[in-house]
Amino acid sequence: MAKKNKTAMKKKASKQKITIYKSDSCAACGELVPEIKKLSKGKKGLSIKVVDVEKCKTKMCDTIGYVPYITINGKEVTSTKQLMDAIGSK
Repeated sequence: MAKKNKTAMKKKASKQKITIYKSDSCAACGELVPEIKKLSKGKKGLSIKVVDVEKCKTKMCDTIGYVPYITINGKEVTSTKQLMDAIGSK
């Protein structure tokens, strides 16, 4: 039974959902978003969602103080290393 739980945990941990909140007026966003998509292309279990904060009407978009704002599985990315680990790139 314990072995089955470990396998289930590994599968759950390997699935990453990256959300990038961006703005069209942000120059860094214009460069960063395509690069993240290129690095993550073809990675199994990785989904990338790009949200334009100027068009978004959710509470999350209203509370963001800066862009690009990146989350992994709902948690804010605070370093480049975190993002590269999630993407599986070095």
